[in-house]
Amino acid sequence: MTAPTPPTENLHVEVDANVVRQLGEELITDAEQALLELIKNSYDADAQVARVIVNTEDSIEISGNRKLKGSIIVEDDGTGMDLDAIQRGWLTISISMKKELKERGKKTAIFHRTPLGDKGLGRLGTMKIGDTVEIVTHANGQDEGHRVRLSWGAFMPGTLLSHVPVDVVKVAATKRTGTKLTIFGLYEPEYWRGNTRHQHLADSMSTLISPFQRFANFRIVFEVDGNNLELHEIGEEVRNGASTRFAFEWTGKALKCKAQLKLGLFRGSADNDEYERFLFHDKGVAFAKFLKSEGKIRGTLAVPPKGQWFLEVADNRATEDFLSRDAADPGPFVGEVDAFEFDSPEATELFSSSSEYKNYIKRFAGISVYRDHFAIRMEEDWLRLGQSWTSGRSYYGLKPANTIGYFELSAQRNPQLREKSDREGFLNTPASRGFLAITSECIAFANAVLTDSRRAFLKFRDQQLAGEAKLTTAWAPPDAIKALNQAKQTAKKAQATLATTERNRKAAIVRVRDSLNQLVHNVTLPASQLKAAEQAVRQLDEVVGEWEKQRSLLETQLEALREDQLLTTALLERFDQFKSQLGEVYEAVGLGLVAEGIAHEMGGILEELVQRTNRAAPRAKRLGDAALVGYTEAVRATVSAIRKQVSFLDPMLRGTREQRITFSVAAFIEEFVELRRERLGRFGITLVIQNDRDFVVRMSKGRLQQVLDNLSRNSEYWIRQSAPSGQEPEGKITFQVAAPSVIVSDSGPGVKQGMENVLFEPFVSGKPGGQGRGLGLFISRQLLQRDGCDIVLDPDRNDRGRRYKFAVDLGAVEQKE
Repeated sequence: MTAPTPPTENLHVEVDANVVRQLGEELITDAEQALLELIKNSYDADAQVARVIVNTEDSIEISGNRKLKGSIIVEDDGTGMDLDAIQRGWLTISISMKKELKERGKKTAIFHRTPLGDKGLGRLGTMKIGDTVEIVTHANGQDEGHRVRLSWGAFMPGTLLSHVPVDVVKVAATKRTGTKLTIFGLYEPEYWRGNTRHQHLADSMSTLISPFQRFANFRIVFEVDGNNLELHEIGEEVRNGASTRFAFEWTGKALKCKAQLKLGLFRGSADNDEYERFLFHDKGVAFAKFLKSEGKIRGTLAVPPKGQWFLEVADNRATEDFLSRDAADPGPFVGEVDAFEFDSPEATELFSSSSEYKNYIKRFAGISVYRDHFAIRMEEDWLRLGQSWTSGRSYYGLKPANTIGYFELSAQRNPQLREKSDREGFLNTPASRGFLAITSECIAFANAVLTDSRRAFLKFRDQQLAGEAKLTTAWAPPDAIKALNQAKQTAKKAQATLATTERNRKAAIVRVRDSLNQLVHNVTLPASQLKAAEQAVRQLDEVVGEWEKQRSLLETQLEALREDQLLTTALLERFDQFKSQLGEVYEAVGLGLVAEGIAHEMGGILEELVQRTNRAAPRAKRLGDAALVGYTEAVRATVSAIRKQVSFLDPMLRGTREQRITFSVAAFIEEFVELRRERLGRFGITLVIQNDRDFVVRMSKGRLQQVLDNLSRNSEYWIRQSAPSGQEPEGKITFQVAAPSVIVSDSGPGVKQGMENVLFEPFVSGKPGGQGRGLGLFISRQLLQRDGCDIVLDPDRNDRGRRYKFAVDLGAVEQKE
């Protein structure tokens, strides 16, 4: 017999209880995260103390004669819950009464906390730990409270959620408020047992609850099987062992960065003797003077008069320099990062051995994110320190294994940073993209300071060594070549001089000896004089014999001089080879950068071809030949554009790149601009040519094209970067021809002041991480200098107080009548 069909007005959505189990399994990573959510509930309840007690041996019998072994208690002295709060808060999944409070800007009554929870899902984490959860809570110390108990085992497939039994009874008043949550029937009692697990639990919870900062009025107590577990704190004693400390503050409008460096940071960049000679002996005074005079550190440099820090570097970074158009202000926050050196002397002061020190640092290595001291779990190495780091000696940035730090958010100031339901990072929103951009800029500042300062020390050390070797103070490779040439000539002269001197001196002594012998044998001398003369002859014979003995040593020295001469000759030849090879590398890399840009453009053109084809296809079916003609025309136009781009690449090829030809600079600029005008126009960027005074040069067109292409691409990037979110830029790039220079400027934000003195150094870029290699301007200068030309940052400043003009000086190749 067929069951009757229910009336349509009675149809409604039901939820299978197993859905809740699936949510709990997927939303909570592990037991520690589940405990953290419960502790946060205590914090939101205005508690002063949250006690977590794990007992793997106790047991309880509940309805159905089920015996549950092991329990975890989370107890607090907070505000507790009344029956309405239990129903609307705890027993209604995915609804949080705290969310409404946050949206209205309300805070807790006693300690004025902004609630952390807002998803109403944290309670599901208890099913990760055990079978049954029980809550005993009192919202008023004078009134009765309530006990609520439910078993996660009842959330089985085939059971409607509304049919899961919930046991609610009243309990006697306790004269205080608070909540005691107990999880009975631990699924994995062994997970909580033993010293090893206890240590793991302490370490894990110490990263989930900030070890850097104490709560002002909230305390957490852990007890496992009768043993108190102390959460770790990274105190000032340990942090003071860092070789470098970075502090960051995002105000909502600008990023304030500060770095503090110890002298010991540079110990690893030199051997012990050099460190003692060039740094330690004068406490870095000479090096500090060098840094100030050279000005190669990005930011404002200061030398503290006293204290443990040797240098301080500060820099304020404007939003437009790194915050993309699809990112938004996440609200103010702060951060600190410490970088440690494992061979630091401080290790022996705080720890019994260097290995213990190293293990301690590695245990807490990483940069965490906290909201009101509670961790937001991010993906591993979310700031990509590991991707940037290399094991090579030339890498000076932050390394994953010896970097410890945090960024501290708050529920009050950063409400737009919304966490995922599983608490693993943030939802992809403009605010979260802004947060990632800002924190990445913090790391970029830290890496820049470390790289700039350690490279500066290497340069300082080289200058000191050059001074000891009597090279010029600001010596360069050509000075070394000159010194080698001088050494070669000196060795050659010394070899000839020593050989001549040895022959002349021996001959003179032999003549004197022979004269005395004749005097003794041919002249009658008084006995007293004869005896003296014979003694003089014997002494001269001894001198001649000793001279013969020294001849082998002298010949060895002469051979060494000959070898020095040969070595110097070989070194000079190798220098010439290196110079030639390095020039090849600069041109190859420059070509690669341009080719990369061309490939990017080709992608856009081909995409346009595909879109036009897709639009023409249905018309071809409806209209026949007319649509086909339109499609053919589109293909022809696109192919023409591709040919233009290929023709742009042609001058870069080796054959034409090496050819020096005579050409008008103004005509060259016209051709250069024309090839880019259409594409940049699509982005709202206008190209302007200002021909003040044309001139003729003889050089490789390919090299000049590489230089100008790098400048125009940089201008394009910064103009588009500085445009308001959601709007196309209205920018301008100007090419000014003013013999003997080409001056390139744009309407973008200009060069950051901290970058002015390091702009042409290798691997220095003002672009966010991953968007710039820091090689373009360096290679451009190298290419120009091969022809005796140069590129400099013009001193003129725009209305923002920034330098913004690049002057390409072609005076060395100008063809004058």
